Amino acid sequence: MLSGMSENDADFISGANFDVIVIGAGPAGSAVGITVARAGLRVLLLDHDHDRSHKVGESLPPAASTVLQALGVETQLLVARHPLSSGIQSSWGSPLLRSTHFIRDPRGHGWHLDRAAFDATLLGHASAKSVQLERNARVIHAKRNTRGLWEVTCLCGTESRTLTTSWIADCSGRQGWLASRQGTHRTHDDQLIAFVGFFHRNQADDAAPILMTTLIEAVAHGWWYTAPLPGSGRVVVYLTDTDSEQIHRAGTKSGFLSLLCETHHVSRRVETYSASEFVLWATRANSSRLDHCWGPGWVAAGDASVSFDPLSSQGIFNALYSGIKAGEALVYGMRGDYSRFPSYEKKLRDIYGIYLSRRNAYYRLERRWPDSRFWQRRASKGAMA
Repeated sequence: MLSGMSENDADFISGANFDVIVIGAGPAGSAVGITVARAGLRVLLLDHDHDRSHKVGESLPPAASTVLQALGVETQLLVARHPLSSGIQSSWGSPLLRSTHFIRDPRGHGWHLDRAAFDATLLGHASAKSVQLERNARVIHAKRNTRGLWEVTCLCGTESRTLTTSWIADCSGRQGWLASRQGTHRTHDDQLIAFVGFFHRNQADDAAPILMTTLIEAVAHGWWYTAPLPGSGRVVVYLTDTDSEQIHRAGTKSGFLSLLCETHHVSRRVETYSASEFVLWATRANSSRLDHCWGPGWVAAGDASVSFDPLSSQGIFNALYSGIKAGEALVYGMRGDYSRFPSYEKKLRDIYGIYLSRRNAYYRLERRWPDSRFWQRRASKGAMA
């Protein structure tokens, strides 16, 4: 049922038109919803992953403050709920640990996120702008009728509901649920996969200080990163290719922990954390992009349009930025002006091109394992297929 509405209200809504339906209620979806609703349009967010307890994306770079301000989200809320990030430490191209402090960034510090709280803040702000939200709603069918309107069928629990809308924003993540059904082609520029582990701190060590930085460490068949989470948690992530010789080992709890023990720096950062309630799961982390990210009655934003290697720390920032720009294009599109969509697509293409160039240059800095297939792929100048 729609949040804050009665059963009778829900029955009314099920037969009503929305100006925009957004598939996905993560940062990109919230950004689209807020931007469109501020123009007085009627927006519905469909949230399929509401009950998911763990999400990748645990930090925001200093540059994110600009897009948050554009959305009207007060950065003071972040300061109150999320620890500040002082910088990044890395062992890359050398066994030595080097530090980059955000104090040198004119935009200030970053944040270590409680993703559930961060996403809730964005959804709360969207709700304040009259965006409607449907929890645990999975889209199972979408088609355009003879009037040019979308008929969207979603499964809410055991109940099926059909809604109509003029436009759909696909913010469903890397799967691109709608975009993939509109004849788009997705180019994958590498095979990166992330094995994500969540740790809890031992109570006896709760008083010990925590270094509030993200730590990155290159290893023979990939690389690791770890960052503190609000409260007593820590995320530890191992990244390698899907055809790596380490893939099966990394996919088990014992194998993941044994690989972790082989690191020099990351393993030390988790010494005061317990693996007794350890949670491990895998997710795609590769760089990819759509050949086109809009079409008749639809637009894609966030990871559904372009996705980045976690090394760039661009995931959430791009979700917010692309959500705003897609939302602005939708506002004009509702008025019959489609000129913003090609410029939106070009901007994303330009951003992705710059990102690839920088990503490739950074990977080529690591030359300690010339016989490793992982690093051999990244030693070339072109894209890594």
